[in-house]
Amino acid sequence: MRKWKNIFVMCAVAAIPATVGRAALVDFETAGDLTNNFRQSTGDANVAQTADAAGNDYVTVNNQQTANAGKSFLYDTTPADATSGTASTFSSTNPITVSYAFQAGTTGTSTNSFGVYIIDPTNETTNSLLALLNVDASATNERIRFFKDGNWSTSSAGTQVGSNNDSSSSIVAVGDPFKTLTLTYSVSGTTPTLTLAVGSFSATSAFSAGDAITNPEFALRIYDAQTSDGSSITQHTTTANFDNFQVVPEPASLGMLGAGLGLALMRRRRA
Repeated sequence: MRKWKNIFVMCAVAAIPATVGRAALVDFETAGDLTNNFRQSTGDANVAQTADAAGNDYVTVNNQQTANAGKSFLYDTTPADATSGTASTFSSTNPITVSYAFQAGTTGTSTNSFGVYIIDPTNETTNSLLALLNVDASATNERIRFFKDGNWSTSSAGTQVGSNNDSSSSIVAVGDPFKTLTLTYSVSGTTPTLTLAVGSFSATSAFSAGDAITNPEFALRIYDAQTSDGSSITQHTTTANFDNFQVVPEPASLGMLGAGLGLALMRRRRA
């Protein structure tokens, strides 16, 4: 009898998708990581996953028009599936951490921004929260802002909640190596709290009761500023880059499977 119980546990573990073995992690080192794991918003920016032979691959966002420099990427492991949120929702019972590496260009002057949407999978286009980092927003200093009711599919930020949060010194500089942006999302009752951090610079915004999004989806918002001469023809001379997208904890869809595994292991110990 013990043999069959062991086989059951092994089969259950094998059933967990590899892409969520460590919550959700996309490092863009494999061809197709971008197109196989994200739905993209509309926008004028060119997007590409690099193919560096040295194995240091990432995604570049390069604005070519002045109309809309924003581009957003919603995490969805079945991006071709017409049903939204079926493979990319995360349990909001405990705090969730979302992080990715970013680079604010390599040359010239950059006023890029980098953010994370928290999205209602049942109402993706009008019910969301957004934490946003503006690079060089105040002289050479950075700025963190929070928004609600934006539309990830058009990279619309929505309505700002609270005031600007400016750093006391420069945190991000053009040409810097990749830095890590980290968002923590937690819910108390129906009130969400967002904390965005880059290095030693962080800011927290408590939204209103009723603003919480249960079992949300997440999207990256990348804004590559227009060309310095405002031309709609000249390609921007630098890019906004991102890498190593990660979400913790595990997707909500694994909750029942996890409970089943726990029960199976308990039975194994008692046998």
